[in-house]
Amino acid sequence: AGTSLAKYDSAIVCKDGADTVASGSGTSLSDVPVVEGHNVVCTFTNTRRKGSITVVKDLFPSDDAGRFDLRVDGDVVKAAAGDGDSGSKDVAPGDYTVSELGANGTDLAKYDKSVACTRNGQAAESGAGASLGGVTVDSNDVVVCTITNTRRGGELTVIKDLAPDDDPGTFDLRIDADVVKADASD
Repeated sequence: AGTSLAKYDSAIVCKDGADTVASGSGTSLSDVPVVEGHNVVCTFTNTRRKGSITVVKDLFPSDDAGRFDLRVDGDVVKAAAGDGDSGSKDVAPGDYTVSELGANGTDLAKYDKSVACTRNGQAAESGAGASLGGVTVDSNDVVVCTITNTRRGGELTVIKDLAPDDDPGTFDLRIDADVVKADASD
């Protein structure tokens, strides 16, 4: 009914009473000994395979000093992550939340945040913010979620003030080496 055995690890144990007479891994077992008058019971055990979620930190600019705790649901998979750091977790099939918290005094309010995931190399869930719910993982899936933080810029304004106000002098106003206002007066 649509069940894929590739999503399971399978094993078989055959017992005659309390005695194991045959066992093995896989979905079939040959040469199971049955003695006349005995009842051999074979039990198939299928254990669902896990998938994995890896959370990657991407910072702009890459040398930003911010540090972040990367999480899958409530578990920290990488503490104090900087640009390029990552952490992983093996998970049972289901839906998960990928998120981050500021670490070592980092204030998330100073960053624009987004999350983009891939599942087995193909684009998957994505969204804005420091948290993304509904990240779906199935058996054998490899999910990679990148949390990108772009440091918000500020603005620097340079104002010329002359004394006296009617002084005829003009000046080039600079920020670093860039002239932001040429021939500025009062």
